[in-house]
Amino acid sequence: MKIKNIIICEDIRQELGNKLSLMGVLGSSINIDTQPNMPKEASIMVPLACLVSIENADPTNDANDFNVQITMYIGDKKIGNMASRIMSTGTIDRMFHLPVPRFELGINETTKLSIHAQIMKNGASMSEDTAILDINIVKN
Repeated sequence: MKIKNIIICEDIRQELGNKLSLMGVLGSSINIDTQPNMPKEASIMVPLACLVSIENADPTNDANDFNVQITMYIGDKKIGNMASRIMSTGTIDRMFHLPVPRFELGINETTKLSIHAQIMKNGASMSEDTAILDINIVKN
């Protein structure tokens, strides 16, 4: 099992036919313009979501033996920790997509959001990756 990518976006929606739609897919940064009269210490609510894509390149792997840990940071401060098992219906799935539901961040200055995902098996790390989003607050 290997983490292929972590995509940060504004929202993820479940569609008919077991499809996922990613709304507002972000690159390495987002610029947020503020109103000219906004107080400097006021927080701006930034709604985000992410999708962790996992590849099972070895058909002998039983996906149910693996779990995923996701940790989120704003700057150096941990803001969230999630864990999930990879579930398989018995068919050999090559790709798994783990959507992290929409969350809102209260931001009042330019910072970085880091999303670290790690695949674990029996307590050992098998694969890991980190996505970083620069959140730029543009004061007008």
